[in-house]
Amino acid sequence: MTSLHSLLNRQRPGPWQKFQAQPCVFLAQVLYNWRKPIPALPLTKPIAIVCISDTHNTQPDIPDGDILIHAGDLTQSGSFQELQAALSWLNALSHPTKIVIAGNHELLLDSACENSFGFAASERAQLDWGDIIYLENSEVTITHSNGRQIRVYGSPYSPAMVIGLFNIHATKIYGLAQSQMELMY
Repeated sequence: MTSLHSLLNRQRPGPWQKFQAQPCVFLAQVLYNWRKPIPALPLTKPIAIVCISDTHNTQPDIPDGDILIHAGDLTQSGSFQELQAALSWLNALSHPTKIVIAGNHELLLDSACENSFGFAASERAQLDWGDIIYLENSEVTITHSNGRQIRVYGSPYSPAMVIGLFNIHATKIYGLAQSQMELMY
């Protein structure tokens, strides 16, 4: 009982002991506590963005929002049937703006695979995108109903070490997008 009592009632280390034990942590805590809190500005013209990816032919419940971004891997194998089913599902969702960026599973959308996997540009042209915006190394400026504008850039390319489609050398990816972009996927 005395050891528990002495443990619970031990003297706490003072500032000098804390500094000696962990000088960097001590200084960081002191500097952090000296700062004046910056009050958060009230949100003006908020936009609710829902970003999903890797649904692979599933149709999970998606939260409501103003903009829905599907950032790759809508399908498992990227066939016309799989892509059209995914696009139909996305079009049925209530989000006023929907954006799709292909992933490394969307065979039909990668023009480099047209002959290799038996897909043709004619099949790609038959896809019914509805009101979905497809971004492939491109950007779009969206004007929300509250008047706020937001620019979104989308590229399906992944570093070459990723197995799948849309591979590119990593240093080239960042050169594709223009500066001052609010969202990049």
